[in-house]
Amino acid sequence: MIMTNADSDRGTDGRKMDFGGYRPVELEAPPFSLPPPVLFTPELGPSGVVVTEEGRVQGLAVWSLPFLQGGF
Repeated sequence: MIMTNADSDRGTDGRKMDFGGYRPVELEAPPFSLPPPVLFTPELGPSGVVVTEEGRVQGLAVWSLPFLQGGF
């Protein structure tokens, strides 16, 4: 298993992060600029309530990547 920055407790934006921590990444904003996801499923906590972090819903998003449809 390869771990990036495993010896650091700082995220790429300089904020302190615990091992296995979470920080939001806006994939629809530059530099990624992805279109809106075709599917988004929010993460639910143990009580069934939607999990939010820093005012954003945490979950799993799926994008269609047309450049991968042709195969390798």
